[in-house]
Amino acid sequence: MMKAEKLKVLNLTSCHSLKRTPYLSAFKRLEILILRDCNELEQIDNCIGDMENLISLDLSGCSSLKKLPLQMAKLEQLKELLLDETTIQEIPPFTSSLKKLEMLNARDYKSLIGFPDSVSSLVNLSTLVLSGCVELATLPHSIRFLENLQCLSLRSCQQLREIPSWIGNLKLLTQLDLSGCSRIQQLPPQIGELKQLKELLIDEIGIQEIPSFISSLEKLETWSANNRKLTL
Repeated sequence: MMKAEKLKVLNLTSCHSLKRTPYLSAFKRLEILILRDCNELEQIDNCIGDMENLISLDLSGCSSLKKLPLQMAKLEQLKELLLDETTIQEIPPFTSSLKKLEMLNARDYKSLIGFPDSVSSLVNLSTLVLSGCVELATLPHSIRFLENLQCLSLRSCQQLREIPSWIGNLKLLTQLDLSGCSRIQQLPPQIGELKQLKELLIDEIGIQEIPSFISSLEKLETWSANNRKLTL
């Protein structure tokens, strides 16, 4: 494998015996690295920082992975980072260096409590998935500065109690998923300021009345509000 200098895609999905990433420094041209469901993976080698062409890194399902190397801050071309179902205790502050990052997935990130303020530096982030982050009690303040965010998924964040009024700052938001956030008792009227919103999912949340701001969402194409408590 060390001779595969022109390798652009490396898919090691479900390599259950893999405990660390070997020889990454050999793959200078690698663009896509998939380590999905390598559930024994404990360490990402520091040399990952030398993969200057990497645009996609999939660590989903790496349930033994508890931290990421600081050298990942050098991945200036990275556009997609998937951390679903890992045991990493926090989104590392060095992510602020990933200026080209467009997608950050942290679905079923059981230990996630908050975000570092540095996340606000991800000026190109368009998709943020925090579904199933069961310990997330408040929406991280740093998200309000993600002006290019188009998709925000908070599905089944069961400790989340409110959506802050600054949600109205996300002017380009087209998808907002709050389904399963059962502790949310009301939604801020500022959601009505999201003029680009096309999809609003509020299934099984705690509200009892249809929000009046719905009439302001002129581009809304999909609205799902499956809720036994909801009255018209």
